[in-house]
Amino acid sequence: MFQSSPPEEPLNMEGFRIIEKYPAVNNSSILILEKTDDLELYYYIKEPELSREDWKTYDDLKRRLETYLPEIMLESGSGFGVNREDVLRYCRANFSGTDKDLQKKLLYYIVRDYFGYGIIDAVVNDTNIEDISCVGPGIPLFVYHSKYDVLKTNLIFRTPDSLSSFLVRLAQKCNRSISVRNPILDGTTSEGHRIEGTYGREITSLGSSFTIRMFRKKVFTPADILNSGMADSNILAYLWLAVENLESAMIAGPPGSGKTSFLNAMMSFAPSNTKILTIEETRELNIQHPNCVSTATREIPSEMMGYGTQNLTLFDLVKSAMRQRPTYIVVGEVRGEETYSLFQAMSTGHTTYSTIHADSIESLVNRLESEPMRIPRILISGLRIVIFLTYYRSGNRIRRRISEIDEISGVDSRNGDVLYNSVFRFNPINESWLMAGESLFLDRLTERMNETPQGIKAIFEKRKNELIKLYQKESNGSKTEENK
Repeated sequence: MFQSSPPEEPLNMEGFRIIEKYPAVNNSSILILEKTDDLELYYYIKEPELSREDWKTYDDLKRRLETYLPEIMLESGSGFGVNREDVLRYCRANFSGTDKDLQKKLLYYIVRDYFGYGIIDAVVNDTNIEDISCVGPGIPLFVYHSKYDVLKTNLIFRTPDSLSSFLVRLAQKCNRSISVRNPILDGTTSEGHRIEGTYGREITSLGSSFTIRMFRKKVFTPADILNSGMADSNILAYLWLAVENLESAMIAGPPGSGKTSFLNAMMSFAPSNTKILTIEETRELNIQHPNCVSTATREIPSEMMGYGTQNLTLFDLVKSAMRQRPTYIVVGEVRGEETYSLFQAMSTGHTTYSTIHADSIESLVNRLESEPMRIPRILISGLRIVIFLTYYRSGNRIRRRISEIDEISGVDSRNGDVLYNSVFRFNPINESWLMAGESLFLDRLTERMNETPQGIKAIFEKRKNELIKLYQKESNGSKTEENK
């Protein structure tokens, strides 16, 4: 089990003001605080308070529990070899002499430490958190909050042993092991959270460390995009038509700009009678589609390699995908030799979607042409649409926006330049998007659908109205839930 945290001093609010407060798992809550002198923001986890005597009671309860149920220490990747209700039933039966309020607090910590993630359990269950980072013992943990960017927390592993022990437990949740002999952890929990860690001082001078990249349980939808201001209904109607009509696209931008979330939402436009095949190194895509095959790479440790076993790379999976006749091939992120196979798939008529790190058409082309991708320009012209994302700080909030959407039209035969047409551009002054030029895709669509420009415009407007209705419906549903 995870070690329980030592008693904390109650929060002294002098010098702080509460920016936001919301409930977390069970009886805990989250406070976003602002320090009044320097306006720095903090992430404070408020859990049920225990006195030093209460912590002694809790430690005594744990000792009796582990004596009565020794199998609870036989941890596996899927949890403990004991039923959660059996543990809670035993605890309730041994609460003689404790008042009801203390009983609730003790059960909170039993559930947190035995079946959750210990001191970071409330953070793991906060849907606003994208990353959790610990750089060493004695140093506060940091989180990446979807609204407020990077925040310092009130969580600290006070000793090297407590942090190393915690890291071992994280490894077990990923069905992995970590030790002095094997000091690097790269794994995924059963919930889909990706964990990277280092053990002791074998690699990092400060001691054990870890980073958890959270898997979003709730699928990011087009309504969420509209609600967050990442794009407007014109852009989403355009992309809806593009996905329906099998236009290949790439989503580009810096780390943390929301590329994967946007790709998730964009694939909700795929018709239900199509087939999607996703390819990733670590599970991050969560596409809700009735005919979606999700695949991931496999890396087998050298000591476990035997006859007939093999590693499966992104390159292998892209080649395999082309033989399965999917309507869409979706690669979580391209950065190596698999990119060449992906562009070959485009050139043979497959519709592909992926994400990549780039901030302009020029930097995208340079990256695609360089090692290790080495994509010839003639293949780059098979990519139809590039969606650029960006993010910036506005006051205390982080804003993610589509900065530009470009259509690639070909390669200039005279100088070899990639020709492109900018369709949408973001104006940060008034937080709106301008349709910067005529859309080559919409022009092609008139021929493909045998429609007049007016007919295509009518279809476009119909898609816009459907998106707005969906947004209003989900917004009203959220308000109803909040009022319950």
